[in-house]
Amino acid sequence: MSEITSSGGSRRRAFGWALDLILPLCIAIAAALYIAEILSYDIVIEAFVDGEPVGYIESRDVMTGAVTAVENEIYEGVGEYCILGSRVTYGVAYAKDPEYLTSKDCRALVESAVADEYRVSNMLYVDGVMTAAADDADELRALIGGIGDELLESAGDGYDRVEVGNHLSIERQFCPIEYILGMDEINELLNPLCDDEPESEPVPEQTVRIGAFSALASLAPDEVSDPDVDYGLTRAVTFADVPEEAPALSYYLVSTETVDEVVLYETEYIDDPDSFVGTEKVLCEGSDGFRTVTYEIKSDISGRELMRSELSETIITPVVNKVVRVGSKPIPEAVPTGSFIWPCSAKEGISSGYGGRDLYGSYDFHLGIDLPGDNGDPIYASDGGEVVWAGFTPSYGNSVRILHDGELVTLYAHMQKLYVSAGDMVYQGQQIGEMGHTGAAYGTHLHFEVRTGTTTVNPIKYLPEMPEPEPEPENAVEAVQAAE
Repeated sequence: MSEITSSGGSRRRAFGWALDLILPLCIAIAAALYIAEILSYDIVIEAFVDGEPVGYIESRDVMTGAVTAVENEIYEGVGEYCILGSRVTYGVAYAKDPEYLTSKDCRALVESAVADEYRVSNMLYVDGVMTAAADDADELRALIGGIGDELLESAGDGYDRVEVGNHLSIERQFCPIEYILGMDEINELLNPLCDDEPESEPVPEQTVRIGAFSALASLAPDEVSDPDVDYGLTRAVTFADVPEEAPALSYYLVSTETVDEVVLYETEYIDDPDSFVGTEKVLCEGSDGFRTVTYEIKSDISGRELMRSELSETIITPVVNKVVRVGSKPIPEAVPTGSFIWPCSAKEGISSGYGGRDLYGSYDFHLGIDLPGDNGDPIYASDGGEVVWAGFTPSYGNSVRILHDGELVTLYAHMQKLYVSAGDMVYQGQQIGEMGHTGAAYGTHLHFEVRTGTTTVNPIKYLPEMPEPEPEPENAVEAVQAAE
């Protein structure tokens, strides 16, 4: 009995000894394994959007860059500040073999966070103002073209096409959710043939953006971008100076018309520094022309003509403008200068000189010189002085006599019209009448005399060298060139 007891006690002592030895070893091994497991985890940054964990990021810059980009794009596209930084928070976490969010992932998360307010879509701008947005840009373009086709069909015959009078652009950008419409809604907004618009309602208290619902409701202040600003691809939209109504498309019915027209001539005036102010000379008489012209006509959708522009023309008879040379030389004092000028253009020279001559088979003494010309040619004062006679006599016809220094007198005879009266003071070169053939005259000419007291003298002694005759221009172009 004692042997048995002794044997069992030995076994118990041996088991206890083993337990005391193995248990600490197991604990140590477990602790080592735990520590090893802990050391295998990475300390990472965890991102939260609106308090919800969205994933791990290697650096805050990745998420901050996405937030800043979305904020800027919303502002550039819509003109509204959308502050997203406060909606993104960060924490520290432990993760084994973590997968990090890329910049693209962060961008998608930020866009998802604002999806209830803004979404990237295709915004239609009418004259620089946001009007409506659609998810499919091709469908939007097709809709606008289809409206034109519908208008053209409804207008009837006589029109070639429909043209939009506004500047349209479609840009892919962040858009307010309420602007993003279906094709039927956009058609209701843009198509003038849709006449089932609801009655206008009072301005609601909440903010109403111009665009999708602008045709159906009034606008409150500070809600629309300035339509006069020429926005570029990046738009800085402001909300001020609200127009009375939203931008609407202007459609033109375009047609062509070919007509025959008379072209009225115009009068061209050429400055002549060698002639006195107030004198004119017609270099070329004007004549109307005739042409066939084709116009492009733009009408509103009711058919009322709004504008027309010339497309082409065929000249049947060219127009010839009237060309008038106008004097610009300052008028001198009405006093004698002591020298004479030719009293007319003398373009045909002297037809009869001073002194004896055989006139129709009998001797005659010619008291002056004859300068031929045309009816209406201007007659000028050869020098300044006082008009002592202006009237009609049987031999001289309409004539003028001008007293210069002392007893020196010039006489101008056979004029068609007189421009001066006795007692007038005239300056050298002033027109005193028109050439004619009144009195005892055979043919149109000016009879010009120079007298000292009552004695006539040869006028050639007082006149300068005979001027060169002016060539007659054949047309208006030559007349202008000659005047210049």
